[in-house]
Amino acid sequence: MSKFKAYCIEQHIKQRDIAELLGVSIGTVNRKLNNRSVFTLQEVKTLCVRYGISADKYFA
Repeated sequence: MSKFKAYCIEQHIKQRDIAELLGVSIGTVNRKLNNRSVFTLQEVKTLCVRYGISADKYFA
């Protein structure tokens, strides 16, 4: 499990919320959270700003 996925579960962040934030489908978010695809640099930046987290800790 990715560190960011674990964070989302812990913080009760829904895939739907991430999808809306990034402007992608829930399926796309699911693939990225399950390491079948990768978040773009811009998506990582957006997520870090929105949730106040460090890219080094959750996306390295």
